[in-house]
Amino acid sequence: MHSRIALLKLFVIKVLKTMSAKSLITALFLLSISFTGLAADPDDLELDAELGSFWVEAGRGREGNKIEVFYYKPKTFDENSDVIMVFADREREGKMARNRWIAAAKQHNLLVLSPTYTSEVYPTSANYDLGGILTVEDDTYVPIPNQREWIFRDFDRIFNLVVEATGSKQTHYDFFGHGASGELGQRLAMFYPQTKADRIVAANPSWYTVPEFSSPFPYGLLKAPIEPAAMVQQLKAAFTKELIVFVGEKDNENEYRGRFRRDDFADVQGKHRLERGEYFYKQSAIEANALDAPFNWIFYVVPDVGHNPTRMSVAAAEFLYGNQ
Repeated sequence: MHSRIALLKLFVIKVLKTMSAKSLITALFLLSISFTGLAADPDDLELDAELGSFWVEAGRGREGNKIEVFYYKPKTFDENSDVIMVFADREREGKMARNRWIAAAKQHNLLVLSPTYTSEVYPTSANYDLGGILTVEDDTYVPIPNQREWIFRDFDRIFNLVVEATGSKQTHYDFFGHGASGELGQRLAMFYPQTKADRIVAANPSWYTVPEFSSPFPYGLLKAPIEPAAMVQQLKAAFTKELIVFVGEKDNENEYRGRFRRDDFADVQGKHRLERGEYFYKQSAIEANALDAPFNWIFYVVPDVGHNPTRMSVAAAEFLYGNQ
């Protein structure tokens, strides 16, 4: 039986034969978009090539838009291959983020997925770094209370599609983000602890949402879009996740690369990324102890590396898969 795309193609070919050359070019362009969008159905999604991409529908609040997911599937891929989602920094180039992991994917037999949140559809740090928990109105952060509009659910949905399409037996995936997407990973662990992301590597974030209730959201949890009592229960679940705060030793006061947030609230966390990562981890450990919760978060300093997404990707691959 033909898939829906195959049947659609047969119909379209018949129609195209009756069209002018100019109309044909326009139609082919539109069809390329349409066919790609339809690939979100696992019956039609095929990851046959080693390198490629597919499109999925964006989540609630972004209806009518699509997310392009770049992938690398090694020749040695099988149903037991590990899956990792790799996210772009502020440049939002999913293809580039994926490419940094190709060598590691070949070495460790990884399926790499890199969803791309373009600045056209997700224009601000609130839309991306903060996971869509907030929006910006008149230069002011405004929380979005409807959690289904946050982007965290997209990741599991993409993973589920790929598992079904490839026959993978994996039930969880790993997460790697650097810089802006490192911030995204940190918030994923805190605000969506039910995620299927198993190990979340937040590499070189510029700043954090610290799990304490005295600083205003998004720097802390005061007036966060989750009621305090519910947030406490969510934090207990979040602390059981394996969030790895992964900071370069040289991402310090001498590092000039990358965007670094400076304001009164962010500066409480430290004057550079290494200092802020240590502050976030220590404050998180204090809060976990106060809540009498298990604490599985890890703080790891990568030797001799600064704000460098390529070298941090290599180090993360070794950290996650080097001993397998």
